[in-house]
Amino acid sequence: VSVPGDSLVVKKQCKTFEEGTDLAVASLERQLKKRKEKLRAHL
Repeated sequence: VSVPGDSLVVKKQCKTFEEGTDLAVASLERQLKKRKEKLRAHL
């Protein structure tokens, strides 16, 4: 996913597509929250 300044990349490997997608989305959400917190800390 492209965001201003960086790209967020997630790689997950699972037995099923659905499980892999769920894990990847959860990981991406964590990365986005972390990035937002860092941006807010600099303001």
